[in-house]
Amino acid sequence: MERLEDIERIVADAMGVDIADIRGDSKCSDVSTARHFVWYICRNEDIASMRDLMREYRRLRRAIFHGIAKIRFGINTQSYYKKIYAKISEIREQ
Repeated sequence: MERLEDIERIVADAMGVDIADIRGDSKCSDVSTARHFVWYICRNEDIASMRDLMREYRRLRRAIFHGIAKIRFGINTQSYYKKIYAKISEIREQ
């Protein structure tokens, strides 16, 4: 079973960002999108609880919910997010 750290590494590789940036306070679009993908995957596949994400990322519950909702909506409606999610899924299958 994958852990939070594994998902962070995979998403960082897929999106070309640093893991430290994902865990940090950066508001850069690429970094925040990567962070939101980590949250989405972790919650969608029961890899980490909401409480775990809140503690690890030092974020409020509503911020994490917002990030997850952004990715869920994006995957369903925008090719940009679909392509990123497909790339992440491909890396995870290797």
